[in-house]
Amino acid sequence: MDGLLLNMSINVSPRQLTSSEFVEDLRQALRAADLPADRITIEVTEGALMKERSVEQLQLVRAIGCRIAIDDFGTGYSSLSYLRHLPIDYLKIDRSFVRPLGHDPKADRFFVTLVSLAHTLDLAVVAEGIETEEQRVIVRDARCDTAQGYLFSRPVSTEDARRMVAGAASG
Repeated sequence: MDGLLLNMSINVSPRQLTSSEFVEDLRQALRAADLPADRITIEVTEGALMKERSVEQLQLVRAIGCRIAIDDFGTGYSSLSYLRHLPIDYLKIDRSFVRPLGHDPKADRFFVTLVSLAHTLDLAVVAEGIETEEQRVIVRDARCDTAQGYLFSRPVSTEDARRMVAGAASG
């Protein structure tokens, strides 16, 4: 797979994140799999960040070299001022903000504002739940960094994912 750079995102529950073994388990898993930490993104929900221990753990995860994303941004409880102080790299904007794009001008403007806010904080943005070409265009025009959703691919099995990666590596 020379030349093919793969990134992996790992969803972590609040319980896992506050476990005293979490960071060491992550280090060991990276070593065992021979994975570079900078190819891994740890995804947590806003609710997981409400515990002080979670933020401390995420700082340790970043020190290892992994990236951090807030998943389903906009559906939880975080304060906008809190965002400035979190050790995060990405905001994953929840599909509930993407679904009305193209049908509600207010939703379009709000989405653009969310992306702009994230960029102001030097955060990359992932838009979740892209299902239509119209949504894709609005997300692109908002200068969103990454998009995911059924428009690009339905969920795939492990075996199908392996074939896709192997095909990308050989092509």
